[in-house]
Amino acid sequence: MSDILLKEEKDGILILTLNRPEAMNCFNFALLNDLNA
Repeated sequence: MSDILLKEEKDGILILTLNRPEAMNCFNFALLNDLNA
């Protein structure tokens, strides 16, 4: 995963955080690819 999609696991729960503040966390192809990975 790239820096635009942050992955964290707490107590067996996966937390995905969008990290594109400059684009107000809008989806793009790189983000969609990371979600599909």
